[in-house]
Amino acid sequence: MIQSIFEADRLQRLSLIGEDTSDLLRSIEKCFDITFSTDDLVQATTVGKLAECISNRVEFPATDRCLSALVFYDLRRALADFVDVSRFKFHPKTPVGEVLPWSSRRSRWREVQNRSHLLLPDLRWPLWLVGLCLVAAIASSEMIFPRLLHITQHDSVLLVVLGAFLCLVLFLWLMSPLARSFPQGCDTVGDLANLALACNYAKISTQYGKSSEREILTILCHLVAAGTGSDTQKIGAETRFPEDLKIH
Repeated sequence: MIQSIFEADRLQRLSLIGEDTSDLLRSIEKCFDITFSTDDLVQATTVGKLAECISNRVEFPATDRCLSALVFYDLRRALADFVDVSRFKFHPKTPVGEVLPWSSRRSRWREVQNRSHLLLPDLRWPLWLVGLCLVAAIASSEMIFPRLLHITQHDSVLLVVLGAFLCLVLFLWLMSPLARSFPQGCDTVGDLANLALACNYAKISTQYGKSSEREILTILCHLVAAGTGSDTQKIGAETRFPEDLKIH
């Protein structure tokens, strides 16, 4: 009887892990160079417990160094080359938009990656631009495709949907130079350091060792926020995974 209840709870827990959650978990596995077991997914009911699973899976010896600080110093050296101020004036609370302005953000973003030898998360399209491209794609597909192929309104529904998707892809490609928004939760240089550490954790921990579970939790919160579009301030150890993230 107890075993049946346990198995039912296990299946119910696994049923919460849908496509969006699976994509997020794969991203986390890639960043930390680990593979979650089914038991990990059952036990990781909160972001804090997921961080504990990650800490247990990372096989390198623990280090007493703060890996976030090491990444911050690398970024500070790279960012300081773009502005006429001493690198020592940079601090974790410095708004990243001040050193990476909109006009030159994409080129500087690539240059920071090259100079710091760190993989940074991709810059994103602003939501207003995505919405504008979507509206333009729907309007274009409704006006162009049915008339071009001389088909009836009844038969054009699927074609319009397909045409809208193709137009959206085309418009976003054409607008790719405007994809200059920072990832969600990347407001300061310190936020960028945490995200960069998450993206490069496997490489950095190979060199310096595994960080504390507390630091893993911090960078995991930033990684989850960037991956789900959530507010970093609202993600913590007690955040239910994935229910509180509004994903499936």
